[in-house]
Amino acid sequence: MKKQELIHTHALLAKLVSHIESCEGENVENPKYESKNIRPTSIQKSKAAHQEAVITLSEELSESLDEPIEKISLD
Repeated sequence: MKKQELIHTHALLAKLVSHIESCEGENVENPKYESKNIRPTSIQKSKAAHQEAVITLSEELSESLDEPIEKISLD
């Protein structure tokens, strides 16, 4: 995957987290991702850093989705 594609995927995952948080009214726990100190807007960071962020964020998001979630609207 190219760096640009990783950054786009990173941004989509971050947007998904924000959407879930706004629907649920509480934060999605992602301490490993937060500790990496990289955001989708950190375009100066390396491809490897974005790849690691995408993997970490998707794992933590997956773990949080294993818990029961009230109805989420995708509107």
